Amino acid sequence: MHFCRTACPVIALSLMLLLLSPRAIAYYESLDFSPPQPIAGQPVLAVLSGKLTCTSITPPVITRIGNQINLTSTFPPSPLELPTTVCLAVLEPYTKTANLGLLPVGTYVVTWNVVNSSNNPVISQTRTLIVTNPSPIPASSTASLALAAASILAIGMAFLRAARRKRA
Repeated sequence: MHFCRTACPVIALSLMLLLLSPRAIAYYESLDFSPPQPIAGQPVLAVLSGKLTCTSITPPVITRIGNQINLTSTFPPSPLELPTTVCLAVLEPYTKTANLGLLPVGTYVVTWNVVNSSNNPVISQTRTLIVTNPSPIPASSTASLALAAASILAIGMAFLRAARRKRA
């Protein structure tokens, strides 16, 4: 009984702080693209997903310098929003999407950082994105077009002969 008078409040307080901590614990983060193999002129989305103890991540700020694309989100939200945000120490699935827009042909290094209010990274994922040219429609050569025309002509002539025989 004496043990519980001193230890129980400490244990209860410790558990409460652990469960309501605004610190993020991330697990199984992945950065993907939609479509997975984009072509030039097609909108590209970056998709960050995984499990996190608090899924209140702000939309990212996107910067592009050459072929380096950086996305930066913050966690937890600003201190003004923190009192309304409760982060339980339970991993919850989340998905965040960012529109990278129309990208020209090239190879890009895309990094999505989720930082805390002190600008320290909580999550950092980097992937390479390759944007290709649209596949050209194969053009037929002159020889294959001439062969196709001769085949159609031969079939037409055979049908005409067959029609004339039926009349006679």
